[in-house]
Amino acid sequence: MKSFDIEVEFKYLRKEHPYLVHKSYGEYDIIEGYIGFSTVILNEKIEDQYAIRLLIPKDYPKEMIVAFEIENRIKKDENEHINEDGTLCVGRPIEIARVLAPNYRLIDYVNKLLIGYLAQNSYFEKHKVWPFGEAEHGAMGIAKYYMEKYDLADIKAVYNFLNTLQESIEKQKKGYERCWCGCNKLYKNCKKQRKILKNRQKGYNYQKDIDAIKCILENTTNI
Repeated sequence: MKSFDIEVEFKYLRKEHPYLVHKSYGEYDIIEGYIGFSTVILNEKIEDQYAIRLLIPKDYPKEMIVAFEIENRIKKDENEHINEDGTLCVGRPIEIARVLAPNYRLIDYVNKLLIGYLAQNSYFEKHKVWPFGEAEHGAMGIAKYYMEKYDLADIKAVYNFLNTLQESIEKQKKGYERCWCGCNKLYKNCKKQRKILKNRQKGYNYQKDIDAIKCILENTTNI
């Protein structure tokens, strides 16, 4: 991946979204203003605009962009798709990484993630139902993603899976070691491991997901 140049990225972004301004503040670059769009959801045309603030960490993409809606249109008590800190829940971290990798373009964040989120909110405002159904959020949403993606039985299995995955990334686990999954096969011969490694998101730091799952386990007595 090429180094991220905020000036270049903002130039491309502003060609499509001209009502945005850029300023630098401390550890973040800030982009804010109006983002308009026209798209189709479930055969219905959605045209709208939102006042948005993006905080872009200086070490992006190591730390991810966060987005806020700044005219109080999307209210926390009416919308579960807002995090506790007021940031918009545009997707689970690993899903965001998969959409943006390998180049992590600012315009891709806006056009592929943020506008999709905003359009669904506009649909919800009109119909009082989410167009593609509800999904778990926060740590539980992360756990459900891995359970569905890798056919894992429960949250404890997700925790073990992620720890092993992170370890294999850090230490380059040898193919002749026994696989953790209990199949009693060598690591290199386990079909589940081959699937994991094939679908692994290169460059993604799984430690934050591990910490989130650990919190669930520590605060849940029936797992």
